[in-house]
This record gives sequence, structure tokens and C-alpha cells, in this order.
Amino acid sequence: ARALLQEALDLFRQMELAPGIAGTLMSLAAVEKKMGREDEAAAHYEEALELGRESDDATLILGAATHRAVLPGGDLPLALRILEEHRSRCRKPALTQILYLLWQATGDRAHLEDAHALMLEQRDALPEDEREAFLDADPRHRELDEAWQEAQARDP
Repeated sequence: ARALLQEALDLFRQMELAPGIAGTLMSLAAVEKKMGREDEAAAHYEEALELGRESDDATLILGAATHRAVLPGGDLPLALRILEEHRSRCRKPALTQILYLLWQATGDRAHLEDAHALMLEQRDALPEDEREAFLDADPRHRELDEAWQEAQARDP
């Protein structure tokens, strides 16, 4: 996966397609992080953050800043400031995952509550016969829902 993403990144750079570059950097960073290559992941997130700032893409800015913040040497206070600045312009599916990641990093229950509420809002916008599949089909949704239920059981 890493080699294919690097190849895609090189191609997007040749074509000067900023959205392709940014998306691929985020994917490549996630792979690097999963492989334990945190320095490489951090560099990719930092570059994606810069591209987000250049294009004023709130979702990219917030996503890159947050993912970078949870790596060693990251700036969590900066990510929280960026959340406040860009939250209203961030796409809901991404914001849901960003808030969940922030909850994992900070333990701030408000982030978990907001992430869960956004997830349910997205689910409730679907036709009724698709709502159960929304939670079941995506492991991130199941994980978020389970974390929220556990938090509710501990401290309603």
C-alpha cells in the first residue's frame, strides 16, 4: 500500500493536482503511522496541513492538524484551537472522526459527546431502512458507538 500511495503521490505532484496530493498525503501518513514510522507520518501530515491552509480547506486543515497533534512532538493545543476556528466549515463525516480522535487524545468527554451526536445526525438523515447498516458497516462508527456506550455506563 505504501509503495502504491507513494507512486500516486508522485503522479499527483507531476500533474500539480493539489486535492490529489493532499488526500494521498493523508492516506500515506496513516499507512506510515500504522507501520510505526511516526516521523514520516508527521512530515506527511505537516505537508497536508500546509496544502489545506493554502486552499483554505477546513476539513483538511483540521484533519491534518489533529492527526499530527497525536503523534510524538505534536501540538494538541494547536489542534484544539484549529478545531474552534474551522469546526463550522468542516465536513461532518470527517469532523465526527476528528472529534473522536481528540477525545482519545484528551479524554475530554465533550469531544466524544459531539462525535456521537454528529454520527447519529448523519445516520438519522438516511432512509430508515439504511440506518442500522450505517452503524454496522463502518468499524469506525461501531467503535465510536461502543466508546460512547461505555462512557455512558460509567458516568451517565
